[in-house]
Amino acid sequence: MSQILSDEAVILYDPIQTTFDVHVIGGSITQQQDMFTGQYDPDRSRFPIMLVPSLLVTDPNTGRKGVEDIDLCLVNWYLVAANGTETEITSTDTINDDYAIDGKSLVIHANIAAGQVQSVAVQVQYPNASLGNNMKFRRKFTLSTSAMASFDPMLSLDIPNLATVNPFHLGDAVTRTVTASFFAGKQDISTHAKVVYVWEIWGGSAYRAITAEDVEVDSVSTRSVVIGGVATTVQYRTIVLRLECIKQLKIRCTAYHADIDAAQFRQSAVFTVDRKMYGARPMIKVTKGKHVKGDTLESEAEFSLAVNSNLVDNPMDFFCVRWKFFRLAGTSRQNEVDLGWGQSAVASRAMIGTDKTKKPTFEGQAYSLGEYALLEDENGDIIEDDDSTDLVIGQYLEDKTYS
Repeated sequence: MSQILSDEAVILYDPIQTTFDVHVIGGSITQQQDMFTGQYDPDRSRFPIMLVPSLLVTDPNTGRKGVEDIDLCLVNWYLVAANGTETEITSTDTINDDYAIDGKSLVIHANIAAGQVQSVAVQVQYPNASLGNNMKFRRKFTLSTSAMASFDPMLSLDIPNLATVNPFHLGDAVTRTVTASFFAGKQDISTHAKVVYVWEIWGGSAYRAITAEDVEVDSVSTRSVVIGGVATTVQYRTIVLRLECIKQLKIRCTAYHADIDAAQFRQSAVFTVDRKMYGARPMIKVTKGKHVKGDTLESEAEFSLAVNSNLVDNPMDFFCVRWKFFRLAGTSRQNEVDLGWGQSAVASRAMIGTDKTKKPTFEGQAYSLGEYALLEDENGDIIEDDDSTDLVIGQYLEDKTYS
C-alpha cells in the first residue's frame, strides 16, 4: 500500500526598507517680517514654497532598490490648529489660495504674521503588497515668523538748533509748536503706534522732566502706547512753547520704538531758544514845556521806543522807566527830585525855576523788562492765585541794581 506524503514550505518575506522625507522647495518654513513696513522675507505671496513628500522603497524580495514610490501612496495634507484640530486641505487652486494641493505636494502662499505660528501636517499611506497592509508615515511642520527691524533711526525737529525770540516781533504769535519727525532709514515712522517721544528741559547740569513750573512750555502732546502689553500714556511728537516766557531754553527730544528700546536705537535732538531784544532804541523827549516862558506851568517828558526806526505803540510792554529831574549848572546836578516810574514825568514850574544858567533836565533810566516768569514772594516762594490752582507769571526788570 502506497502513501502520498506532503509538507508545506513557508514563504518568508524580508521586510521592505523605506525612507520617508518631505522636501521644502522654493523657500523656507520660517520668515521675517519688518515691523515697520510689514513686508515679509521671503514673501510667500510672491515666492510660494512647496512641500514635496518623498518615499524611497527598497524591497529585497523583488530586487527593487531605492525606488521612489510616492505616486503609489495616498497623501493627505492638513492645517493644524493650536488646539490640535486638523482640517484637511482640499483646494487645488495653486495660484490664488493660501494652501493648495498640487499632485502629492502642498503649495503655500500664506504669510504668517510675526509672533504667530501655523502648523501643517502630511499623512502618507503606502500599500505594502508583500504584507497586504498600508504603511503610514506622518510629518508636521510649523510655519513661523520672527520680527525684524531694519532700523536705522533718525530724529529731526522743525526748528533750528539755535533759534531766537525777539519780543518786539512776536505780535500775536505768542506760541510756537515744534514737531518731531522720526525715521527708520528713509521711512517716516513718526506716527507709528509704538513710537515714544520724551521731551526734557536742561536744568543747568542735566536734562530733566518738564514740570508745571516750566512756564516756557505751554503743552506737550500725549497718546496711549502699548508697552509690554500694557496701554501706557506717553508723550507724543509735538511741544508748544510760550515764547513770551523764554529767556534761554534748551530742550531735548528723544524718540524710540517701544519694542526696540535699546540705547543704540534711541535718537535725540536738541534745540536752544534765546531771547534777544534786537533793534531797540529807547528815547526820551520833552514833549510839553520844552521852551519855558512866563506862562509855562509845567514841563513834561515822555519815553518812546523805536525798533529798526519804527516807533513802538506799547513801549512800556518792554521797558520800565524811572524818572529824575534836576537843574544842571555846568556839571552840577542841583535840586534833584525823584519823579517815580512811568512812561512820562512832569516837573512843575517851581521845580524848573527861572535861572537860565541852571538847565531844567529830565533823566529817564530805562530798565528792560525780562521774559514772563513765575513770580516769587519776598521769601522766594512761588506765588499762586487766590484759588491756589494756577501759578502767577509776570515780568521782572532785567537790571536788578536799581534802588
